[in-house]
Amino acid sequence: MNGKVVLVNPSPGYDREEYKRYDISLGTGAPFGLLLLATVLEKNGFRTRIIDGQVCDCNAELERELVKNDVSCVGVSVMSSQYKHAAELSMLAKRLRNGIPVVWGGFHPTILPEKTISNTFIDYIIRGEGDKAFLKLCRMLGGSGRIEDVGNAVYRRDGKIVRNELEQLSSFEELPRLNWDLLDDAEKYVRKVNPLGEKTRSINILAGLGCNFQCTFCHNAIFMKRHRIRNAGDMIEEMRSLGKKYNIVEFGLVDENFFGDKGRIEDFLQFLEKDDHHFKWSSTLRANYVTSGYLNEPMLKRIYAAGGYYFGVGAESGNEFVLKKLKKGIKPENVINLATWTRNAGIAVTYSFIVGIPGETCQMTLDTLRFIRKIKKINPGSLIIGPQVFRPYPGSPLYQEALQNGFKEPEDWNNADEFLESLSHFTRIDAGSIPWHKEPKRFKYMMLSFYALQIEKTRNPVLNTGLQLLKVLSRIRLATGLYGCFIEGAALDLLNTRLK
Repeated sequence: MNGKVVLVNPSPGYDREEYKRYDISLGTGAPFGLLLLATVLEKNGFRTRIIDGQVCDCNAELERELVKNDVSCVGVSVMSSQYKHAAELSMLAKRLRNGIPVVWGGFHPTILPEKTISNTFIDYIIRGEGDKAFLKLCRMLGGSGRIEDVGNAVYRRDGKIVRNELEQLSSFEELPRLNWDLLDDAEKYVRKVNPLGEKTRSINILAGLGCNFQCTFCHNAIFMKRHRIRNAGDMIEEMRSLGKKYNIVEFGLVDENFFGDKGRIEDFLQFLEKDDHHFKWSSTLRANYVTSGYLNEPMLKRIYAAGGYYFGVGAESGNEFVLKKLKKGIKPENVINLATWTRNAGIAVTYSFIVGIPGETCQMTLDTLRFIRKIKKINPGSLIIGPQVFRPYPGSPLYQEALQNGFKEPEDWNNADEFLESLSHFTRIDAGSIPWHKEPKRFKYMMLSFYALQIEKTRNPVLNTGLQLLKVLSRIRLATGLYGCFIEGAALDLLNTRLK
């Protein structure tokens, strides 16, 4: 019998105590990467346990598992913002069970394998997708196979770092359907409120892997993972199965390019139109697909009638220079067209924006702020994420440009608290943390002035009076473009301390 493999998703962001604020009434997204690995391992005779820092105390749960003395390996999924907690958990594992293999996978070790494997509390790294490689590694650790045959693996040998060749990416036909029974409590991953604030019972399912686009701020520009789609029939089967098992009425279809294959979309809609379950569903949508030849108004109305009520759009910027630099493959007019047609079809849309990338001027940022107001005028119900201030995640092309323009990469990730914390802040702004920007102070107050417009009334009448005055000034600045002397600077600095 194979040993037990413990898979850990460290606490999100910078705060490992975040699970204490978890609200079961809302639900959260399941850790799909770890759930896929657990499903593959279980199908091949391994016992598994997923410890998810979104919903529990990782440290306590890991300690509880390791004292049983039946764990053969600890796998940790790590984004850069999770680094500190991941390191803490790995050292805890080594302290509790000297010699237990600790394996890191995920975004951070994939893009910084040499720096990561130099830590003695990590034994192996699996770069990229691990469904094939991690299974081979677990078998090798159990005495079957050689480390040289484990694709994607990075490890130390005789004082040197060894990087094995990459495995071929799996198609959906090669992957098993996720086994939700492997989660401690699947109910915690059922969302009870949808993005529109409506009560629901919603769960996410995988609909695609990778992406054919190469946006310069995105991890796909680093990994070069081709887009692989899940066929419509298999998605419908899982929706029916999970709908019955967990009383689900709504699904989030996780795919970075959901509408990228016209044939799959047509099949999916035909299945839904014949189905008697009447599920609601949501996914991502690229603005350049909303054209007269593809997602035109009649097609969007058909999608809405088939349950597609809400989509997330990466609009990113209202400035063409920035969009070209981001390699988005869209233009501002595509987004305006999308805002109009989806409004007419009754479809809700969230638009995400990013500002402050290397080479972006304050005037370009102003174009984006005004563009957001234009979208809201077309459809007041439009939901806006951000604009989020660009954070230089390691490995992307824009990260490299930031390095060339004054940004300093942490030499020692074990002592990079300030940088790691910044990765968790999407709106709080430190002018000193964007050295690539030519006017960091002006940019900071420009953004804070815009954020002030989004703040709702408080219960304090005195604060409300001050807030209204701040909003009046912010609207004047947005209309005139006069972002010079900030007489309201102290108030904006106070606002900055309250942002996440």
